[in-house]
Amino acid sequence: MELFDEEGNKIEGALDPEEAKNLQEETEKLQKDFDASKKELEGLSDKDHNFKQLRDKVGGLETKLEESKKAIEEANVKALEGMQAPLKEAKEITIKNLSAGDEELKKKIEFHFERIKDETLTVEQMNKKVRDAYLLATEKPVDISGQIISSAGAGTFVPKKDVKEMSSDLKGLAGKLGLSDEDIKKYDK
Repeated sequence: MELFDEEGNKIEGALDPEEAKNLQEETEKLQKDFDASKKELEGLSDKDHNFKQLRDKVGGLETKLEESKKAIEEANVKALEGMQAPLKEAKEITIKNLSAGDEELKKKIEFHFERIKDETLTVEQMNKKVRDAYLLATEKPVDISGQIISSAGAGTFVPKKDVKEMSSDLKGLAGKLGLSDEDIKKYDK
């Protein structure tokens, strides 16, 4: 049986549910046989038994068990990679559009995206993480060096900055990411 991701791309090395179940059952059987043989080996005290044969049996079962576990892990990794491919592509396109050709901004967004430890299993989760990374990347710090807060309660002086109107394409993309007009005005720095 061949498995495909959301985009219709074939997932290489993925097991269908029946194969995965059979492999899991075989692994569990091998584990039980291994445990039983190991217990039998440890419990034997009669010198008439052939310990070498029993040790070989345990060693063979242990090898089969490790191979089976490795096969399951490899299948899981391949399946996960196949499922993550569309999200990775969507992330790259979204970051490219948000950075609007500004390589420095793109690097900052990617940096913050990797720093944020939220799960990205769905498009919505990925969009939220990209939006959060964009907001972190575009935040401009206020220079407060040399300015002292007085005891009268006055705060620091924040100079007024030039406000540029956001392009309609960027506003459309921001809307798709779930940002409202109020969010754009609030965080557009």
